[in-house]
Amino acid sequence: MEWGTKPSHSSLSWSGTVLAQVPLAAMRPLLALSVLVVVLSVVLEGPAPAQAAPDVSSTFEQIPGKLKEFGNTLEDKTREAINHIKNSDFATKTRTWFSETFTKVKEKLKDTFS
Repeated sequence: MEWGTKPSHSSLSWSGTVLAQVPLAAMRPLLALSVLVVVLSVVLEGPAPAQAAPDVSSTFEQIPGKLKEFGNTLEDKTREAINHIKNSDFATKTRTWFSETFTKVKEKLKDTFS
């Protein structure tokens, strides 16, 4: 390209660089890959010092609240599971069978020993 002439789109290049040898169609994936590498390096770098682990005393202050929350959640889930089991068809049939069997055994014992 000479001085004073307007460069055409196809003649734009950076002489002496690798980019001068890369076609435009291959430039987009190369740019996307380089952006991806930068983003991954920032993410994998870890938290900034200001975002690092909180103070030990504040962590100890949060423990009772977290334990209470955990206990309440566990209690709610346990009650829900027990109610589900009590109201299930299998549990109802089993209770009915046991009470009928117990009544039959009780009557037989009463007839036998009376």
